[in-house]
Amino acid sequence: NLVIIPDTIDGVPVVSIGKSAFQNNSLKEVTLGKNVKHIDNLAFANNLLEKLNIPVDSALERIGEYAFLDNSLTSFAFPTYLKVIESGAFSDNLLIELNANQVIEEIYDYAFSKNNLREVSLGNSIALFGIGVFSDNGAYVKVNTENTVIPKLEKSPGPYGHVVGAVRVVLHYIDKTTGKELRSP
Repeated sequence: NLVIIPDTIDGVPVVSIGKSAFQNNSLKEVTLGKNVKHIDNLAFANNLLEKLNIPVDSALERIGEYAFLDNSLTSFAFPTYLKVIESGAFSDNLLIELNANQVIEEIYDYAFSKNNLREVSLGNSIALFGIGVFSDNGAYVKVNTENTVIPKLEKSPGPYGHVVGAVRVVLHYIDKTTGKELRSP
């Protein structure tokens, strides 16, 4: 249930993981070699992944569509050079923690939908931000950023979406019979 992608095979750097390469294999843990630059579509989809190990000095720049779809990952730290996360790359996991880098440029549609995220911080390097990136996380996801490319509020086509910055919600409890306020904040 463990896959280790080596840095090299017979002296040749391993630079990519192919489409659907490890899909549907009941994997629980993956360790990537530091030379992997691209993970193709569906490469690790539909497994049981709980742990994804990526070296600090990883060359990883791009994660393809649905690459980690339908797993059990609870956290993901963007490697130093990661620039692109394609559509649905981490959809349908159990993410509660997301640590972004300062060079990410593109996050496509539904990249982190169907998780358990509540708050994330994103840098100013993002030039493309898709729709529904944080949809269906069980609540609106608070996004801490000063990046103007990211919409301040998004109600996704699916349940919930995201909000940028602080949000305050005030509830007023009203008696149905009398119309009087029962309790105030």
